[in-house]
Amino acid sequence: MRTEQAVFAAHPDAVHFRYPYLYGPHQLVPREWSIVRRILDGRRRIVLPDEGLTLHHHGYTENVAAALTLAVLHPERGAGLVFNVGDDEVLTLRQVVDLCALEIGADLEVVSMPHDLAVPARPLLTQPSPTHRVLDLTRLHHRLGHRDVVPARVAVRRTARWLAEHRPAPGGQEEMVLTDPFDYAAEDALMDSWLAARAMVAVPEFAVAPGYGLAFSGPSGPGLTTRPRSKEDFEE
Repeated sequence: MRTEQAVFAAHPDAVHFRYPYLYGPHQLVPREWSIVRRILDGRRRIVLPDEGLTLHHHGYTENVAAALTLAVLHPERGAGLVFNVGDDEVLTLRQVVDLCALEIGADLEVVSMPHDLAVPARPLLTQPSPTHRVLDLTRLHHRLGHRDVVPARVAVRRTARWLAEHRPAPGGQEEMVLTDPFDYAAEDALMDSWLAARAMVAVPEFAVAPGYGLAFSGPSGPGLTTRPRSKEDFEE
């Protein structure tokens, strides 16, 4: 914030963009490589914390470049303002994994475990906690008029394909910066230990089965208690 204040003190009509984690071809820290390399190495399981539900705002390079171009072409829209910039859609970590696997044509089983145990997922999570990081893009959309030129789901798949065709060198600069050791023996030992521990947990019988609340009206099934319908058919 202090650097932003210094910039605007010297240049009141400046336009400042706050970047999230950028991704796409030629990225020096290719987060998706932690997924793509595992697939290419024949891995069929990957560790994710808490079902991979963490939301992280990222920005595909073409989308960020389009926002900057708008600011150049229409300086009156952004003069003196700060813009958060990122993809319109914020994908969960699980969605990023699924999209990479879909693009490469692989089945990748997600082994979910608590954040503190999901050590191999640290390079994907890129922070020491599973909390969300979502930016407010209201000003970017309504004041600058920016919208993604490449939808996030397409952008992730393009990135995965590019990485598969331009593989970083094992142990090279990209992997060093990612800090991903790709230690599959340790990962397998962790996953096997976790799955074995889960299998040992016995859920006791409850005198009255806990429900999801009377407001729940979704599908019934094992362990689900739902209200009966007042009528067989819906009436318009």
